[in-house]
Amino acid sequence: MKKLPLSIGTVINHAKFGIGTIVNTEGSGDSMRIQIKFHEDKTKWLIASYANLTIMSNGTSDEVDPAILELKRETENLKNSLNFEQEIRWRNEAEKDRKKSEIKTWLVIAGFMVLLAMAYVAQDEWLCNGYDCIAV
Repeated sequence: MKKLPLSIGTVINHAKFGIGTIVNTEGSGDSMRIQIKFHEDKTKWLIASYANLTIMSNGTSDEVDPAILELKRETENLKNSLNFEQEIRWRNEAEKDRKKSEIKTWLVIAGFMVLLAMAYVAQDEWLCNGYDCIAV
């Protein structure tokens, strides 16, 4: 099998688990085991000779792989998109809350007006009870 230059810090791509970074190694040659940290801090131990890995970057600062840059751009775009969608949801929820509050305020005002009208009618009936009343 082809020997890959695997060391701690190397960024790799695995067909099933995706992109990860080598964080630990044990042994050498065909029996070399590597511990890879994938997304969401999930780690896996794999045997290097059977893992079918693609090296994305050797971990040095002087190397910039275009695929890594593209993945970073895509990740940033997804984060921005999710932030935008979350902001829209928050604004919609705030608008719903504002409308509910406004409706409650108008219901309180309407209820108060009904109470005033009832009091006026009750007062009018009390003052006119048994007397000749003239409508105002």
